[in-house]
Amino acid sequence: TKEPTTTETGSRERTCSICKYTQEETIPVHEHSIHDEAWKYDETDHWQECSCGERLNVATHTYGDWKVTKEATETEAGSRERDCTVCEYVQVEIIPEIGHEHGIHDETWKYDKTQHWQECSCGEKLNVANHTYGDWKVTKEATETEAGSRERGCAVCEYVQTEAIPATETGEPTDSTDPTDSSDSQGQQDPSGDTGSPQTGDSSNMMLWISLMLASCGGVLGMLLYRRKKAAA
Repeated sequence: TKEPTTTETGSRERTCSICKYTQEETIPVHEHSIHDEAWKYDETDHWQECSCGERLNVATHTYGDWKVTKEATETEAGSRERDCTVCEYVQVEIIPEIGHEHGIHDETWKYDKTQHWQECSCGEKLNVANHTYGDWKVTKEATETEAGSRERGCAVCEYVQTEAIPATETGEPTDSTDPTDSSDSQGQQDPSGDTGSPQTGDSSNMMLWISLMLASCGGVLGMLLYRRKKAAA
């Protein structure tokens, strides 16, 4: 008939179903006790309950470490959570979208004919610079009729510059005379085989020519002397 409290006793009664006698009984002052070991909780605290509904052992949550359940990206928020070590409450927190920071996601160097660079995951070019070349290496020697080639590689990336080497020019003009041709440069060889001039190394023909020249000179000289004598007479 009266609920006991922690400071006052209560009362209860029951009636006989035959004679209608009513029995009354005092209920002692209430002493809290945990009737359920399960912890109740909200967003900030956890507790256990007495049979009267009173909260017992009320305390603020005690958390473990955060665990990321979804990574944040440049376009989407992420999430993380942590559990209370006493009750079953799980705290969930949103991780804001991350601002983009350029970074090299691939160490490989990209390149074109003039420059090389590395790329961020967003496609932005980083560390852009002109090629730094080593020494030229001849890959094909040039000749008088064909061009050659040479190449040099960039010391940073894999770009290789190739360059043509022009064909070399002839140092002396080519002699078109056939060394096997025995004909005289002043005319064609006599069909009889006589060239009309003494052959080099033939001493007999040379003496013959000298004799003929002396005889001719003597004849001319004699003719001149004869004409002078005739004129004087």
